[in-house]
Formats: sequence, C-alpha cells, structure tokens
Amino acid sequence: MTTRRRFLTLAGAGLLAPAAGVLPYGPARGDVRQTLRLQKLDLDLAGSKAATWGYGDRVPGPEIRVTEGDVLDVPVFNHLPEPSLVHWHGLAIENAMDGTHLTQNPIMPGERFTYRFRVPDSGTHWYHAHSGAQADKGLYGALIVEARHETLRYDRDHVLVLDDWADGVQPDPDGAAEDDAGGMVGGYGSLHGL
Repeated sequence: MTTRRRFLTLAGAGLLAPAAGVLPYGPARGDVRQTLRLQKLDLDLAGSKAATWGYGDRVPGPEIRVTEGDVLDVPVFNHLPEPSLVHWHGLAIENAMDGTHLTQNPIMPGERFTYRFRVPDSGTHWYHAHSGAQADKGLYGALIVEARHETLRYDRDHVLVLDDWADGVQPDPDGAAEDDAGGMVGGYGSLHGL
C-alpha cells in the first residue's frame, strides 16, 4: 500500500522534473539533436536575390527525421531582430514545448531556448515560427516521424516542401501576406466580415 508520504514524494518529483530539465517519462529510446539558428539570409530565387529569414542558411529549414518515441532535442538560437518561437505542428506534446504564445514566452533576439520532448505521433508534420509573418519569411521545415514498427515497405522516401513566395520580392513582405487575395495570413483565411 502506498503511504501518503510516498505519494507526495512521487507527486513532487513529477512536478519538479520538467523544471529541472528531466523528462518525467521513462528512458529515451533514442535522442535526436538538431540545432536551429534563426537568422537573416539572402536567397537566390531563379536569379532574383531575396533578403529573407531562415533556419541557418536555408529555406526551408533542415528536414528533421525521428522515430516515434524518440526524444527530440532542439537548441534554438535567435539571431533575428525580433522575438520568435518554434511550433511543432501536428504533435500532441506538453504545452511548455509547443512553441505558441499561449504556452511559452518568446525567444528574444540574442537568446537561446532548447525544446526537448518525446515525439508521440508518427507521420509527416512540420515545424514553423509562430510569430507574425515569420513562417512566410521562410521559418519552416519538414518534421518526419517514422513509425516505431513500420508495416509498409518502400525503397525511398522523398519529402517535398512547397510554398508560395512573397518575402524579398515585394517592398513590404510583412504586409504581402495580409494583402494577398482572400486575406490569407499564415494559412488562416478570413470570412470578410461574415
């Protein structure tokens, strides 16, 4: 039988573990580390130079490939002139690691934050900035989570990331997404007053 003291000790350890950087679940099957550096860059768009942002020196950001159940460890360095976040789209992870303004303080210019979580859901996902039009400026990438026990057989797996492009080719890239037909901003449309 569990005593009250034992229960409170275990409950306290579970509450303090995330604050100490210790994951409250069992040992990792595998750790995958991918550093992301948010920074300005010049991109060649079929001969036209575009000043934009990216993860490191590329748009889209590096493909992150993990296996379901792995622990993903992502140090993020913000070298941009404004705050940012990284959201792990499609993953059901703990709020402190979700990368939205509702659950996390933004990573300020010159600061670093490390996302660390167990990846629960296999499938094709993406990661992206969750601040203003930053994803439209190039802060996004593919996140592939392979099933722990794959039932399908295939020779190759290719990932294509497609995007319409406005940043660096128009005078006001921040307003370009808002001015676009249909009022699309970051993939969310408006109902135009309906």
